[in-house]
Amino acid sequence: MPSSYSGNLLLELMADGENDGLWGDITNENLEILGRAISGVTTVTLAGTTHTLTVTQGTLSEGHFMVLELGGSPTGTNTITIDPNTVERLYLVKNGSGQDAVFTQGSGGNVTVPNGANAIIYCDGAGSGAKVTDFTSNLLRSSNNLSDLGDAATALTNLGLTATAAELNTLDGVTSTTGELNLLDGVTWTLTDYNSLTATAAELNVLDGVTWTLTDYNSLTATATELNVLDGITASTAELNKLDGLTATTTELNYVDGVTSAIQTQLDAKYEAATQSEATWEAGTSTTESLVSPAKVKAANTEFRDNNDIGWDQTWQDVSGVRSLNVSVQNTYGKPIMVYLQGSRANRVEVSTDDSTWVDFGRLGTPGAFSESVSFILPVGHYYIVRSASGSPSVWVELR
Repeated sequence: MPSSYSGNLLLELMADGENDGLWGDITNENLEILGRAISGVTTVTLAGTTHTLTVTQGTLSEGHFMVLELGGSPTGTNTITIDPNTVERLYLVKNGSGQDAVFTQGSGGNVTVPNGANAIIYCDGAGSGAKVTDFTSNLLRSSNNLSDLGDAATALTNLGLTATAAELNTLDGVTSTTGELNLLDGVTWTLTDYNSLTATAAELNVLDGVTWTLTDYNSLTATATELNVLDGITASTAELNKLDGLTATTTELNYVDGVTSAIQTQLDAKYEAATQSEATWEAGTSTTESLVSPAKVKAANTEFRDNNDIGWDQTWQDVSGVRSLNVSVQNTYGKPIMVYLQGSRANRVEVSTDDSTWVDFGRLGTPGAFSESVSFILPVGHYYIVRSASGSPSVWVELR
């Protein structure tokens, strides 16, 4: 009669007279399987999104271990199928794989062990309809337990507390020691007095470390309204002590009321705003009130003189040898020039702004008549021309 296998761990059950000479090896193998099932720990290396946890009959296998530490590098939620679907097994699972793990054995139901969580699960081995169940899902939700994960108010009641969560959170952030809090023991303020306070925990913590006794507190005559003057103050004790010995009056301190930055910085900014660049002065279009130095005034006057004053840094020059009749001349010297002409050649003098449209400016007599003269100032960029068919003027000079 051949060997058979147990229902849960698939241990090999040897028949009488079978496996002659192999009983010791098979028995040792069965004992190893029992050791794994009782307290064995293994790391299950996951990859991809599926993994098969196999319980092999009569042979050591991964599915025989009691404790499963999930690891590896799965690419997403990993479905772990317990095979075969006829074995009943109990597993302690620790999921450190980086992904959620779904244990399944059949269509009866699955268990998800989130990444970073632990669970005690078992499979019922019911074949195609097999179900995996989580023992730990309801362990902390029984009636009258010390906590209730689904209802904070019930949890507080189960702990014997009558304070609400909001009331307990009043202490959130308080850094006072038990000894410091005990200074309030025996304080005669009523609930109304305390509820009149608008100071936050952070503001009350300014008192952290104060050595006043109960007598000192009870000697206070200030009302809640008067104490609330401190409400919102963020200054430290050291900063408040800067007022110690202050002789300035309220009026004098109020001079800085509304100042939002360093006074010297503001004054410097006003000074900078009252000065202008050289280019701004040259443009001459800004209407911003400014401070003007004597040097800038002198520089501006000098520049105006150099660019506009007739005769300044100019000389009279005889141009009769370089100018020609009936040929226009443009002032390209950067400032106005003066032209002087004298003669009796019936010369006609014309001026123009564009070398196209001409205006008759004057005449220099007629041949044989008395000599006549014409003088004029020619702006920068303008033109003049001496027209004649009978000869050039006897004097032709320019101040430039």
